[in-house]
Amino acid sequence: MYMSKNFEVVADLKKFQDQKVTVYRAKKIVTMNTAMPWAECVAVADGTIIAVGDFTDMEAFFKTRAMTYQINDTFINDVIYPGFIEAHMHAQQSGLYNMNYAYVGYFDRHTADGEVSKGCHTPDEIIAKLREVFAKNAGKYDDQHWLSAFGIDPLILGDAKLENINSKWLDQVSSTIPICLNHASGHLMTVNSRAIALAGIDAVHDDNIGRYADGTCNGNVAEPEFLAYILKAGGMRIDGDAVEAAKNATRYVAKLAKHNGCTTIADKAFGFILTPKAIEGYTGVLQNETLPVRLVVEPFYSKNMAGPFNGWDGLQELRRQTESDRFIYNHAKLLADGSIQGYTANLLSKEYYSGAKNGKLIYSDDALCEMLQDCETHGYSASIHTNGNGATEQVLRVVQRLRDDNPTSIYRHTVEHVQLATENQLERLQALNIGANFFANHLYYWGDVHAEYTVGPYEVKRMEPMRSAINHGVRFGVHSDDPITEVNPLFSAWCACNRKSGISGKVYGEDQCLTADEAMHCITLDAAWLLQLEDRLGSIEAGKWADFTVLAEEVTEANKATMKDIEIIGTVSAGVIQ
Repeated sequence: MYMSKNFEVVADLKKFQDQKVTVYRAKKIVTMNTAMPWAECVAVADGTIIAVGDFTDMEAFFKTRAMTYQINDTFINDVIYPGFIEAHMHAQQSGLYNMNYAYVGYFDRHTADGEVSKGCHTPDEIIAKLREVFAKNAGKYDDQHWLSAFGIDPLILGDAKLENINSKWLDQVSSTIPICLNHASGHLMTVNSRAIALAGIDAVHDDNIGRYADGTCNGNVAEPEFLAYILKAGGMRIDGDAVEAAKNATRYVAKLAKHNGCTTIADKAFGFILTPKAIEGYTGVLQNETLPVRLVVEPFYSKNMAGPFNGWDGLQELRRQTESDRFIYNHAKLLADGSIQGYTANLLSKEYYSGAKNGKLIYSDDALCEMLQDCETHGYSASIHTNGNGATEQVLRVVQRLRDDNPTSIYRHTVEHVQLATENQLERLQALNIGANFFANHLYYWGDVHAEYTVGPYEVKRMEPMRSAINHGVRFGVHSDDPITEVNPLFSAWCACNRKSGISGKVYGEDQCLTADEAMHCITLDAAWLLQLEDRLGSIEAGKWADFTVLAEEVTEANKATMKDIEIIGTVSAGVIQ
């Protein structure tokens, strides 16, 4: 590779000799490359960065070699960053939710067209909105066609024990038409009395099925095994052609993510029960269209990868048929525990601050070890959902067992959300080369309720312990978990820098705040590392894919308090302005 003090060129320049070369100039290019942190321009050809650095060097280099190029000054007054990466969301599911269900969450939410879905701040406002949706669709609903909505969180509404958000409360809208509310966490649902009857959950006895004082089901259900009863009966069901719905959801979420500066998004739990037609949806769009974002898909683990993949062999065949530089497979997705605000995450303390009993681990150590071995045997690292530090502890035990048996393993697992990791756990994550993907947005949305109900005023300050992770050498990114919170990497970076509640304005754990530069690494190069794409994405370096996000100004320590409000000018994907 040719390189001067502030200029580098791809080593195999000859392969681009006959390609159209475009040189993007900017007020500044922030590269995330420690060897050359900033530049004036970047040259792209055939979707690849072929040169980056000072413009005078680049111009002289191309002229000396008689290479033709065109200058593009679209962003001459702006700042170019590596393309933003959303390293954990549920992409198609987000599209399906936003396009098909009423939103009843507390915070306002933006659509792919930039419009705003207003939040509901009280239980009465939710009932009013559901009644409005019910009236607008009169005659549409029956036992096969439920009224479904998403985004509710009882803790934010002050109902910490689910005493008021229940089936009887929903029956105010209708007791004869089935109604399903998917909670913001994605780990709980509340249904009305008709839905209880259709799903048959009153006869299912488990701690994850809520009960009234008289022992009857109160309509609150937690965790995938039990949510399946509701889903199979008709809750959150998509009307009409499921494949066409999946295609439309794919287009929608790609547009939404691009609008918020993304050039790559990771669909965790691809093929999960809520998107049974995910495969056809993705392939149907990708065969005929170029989306403005790359998709990294992580299949949801089930024993032998049954269901939509037809086993591991079927998944591998699907990969051979569909994988490209815009549709990428790497990890598999596993769940180790549940939700903190749903009291189903597994904590080391064995009890929540409010006195609620501890959430369960989903698998035994032996079962989880077998699953991770299964993933590695078939060529996949694993992204493991661990909200509670009890679940993080289990992953550490299990991966240590695997590495004791195979210390030279090439597989690099990650813990997802990992919101309550201790100092000791962070040290062991680093030793085992396990990446962490922190849910940075969480304190903005739920910091106040965690302080009051779930983990208490001391422990909430150590949620999302990102400064400690840096101190221990753990490599990590941040994410939105959309549709749990809205996909917006710049906002996630702001959350990591400021740790500020969106309700009270309180700062939780100021000593865990990141610098602006650290936070921007989390949504670029470190996010690429989590997805095992650091050789292709995450920094502006010769030889990498030409994906950029363009901002109106540079993110610095001086403006990190307001960085979430910096205008996103646009994106470039594979060298093309989107």
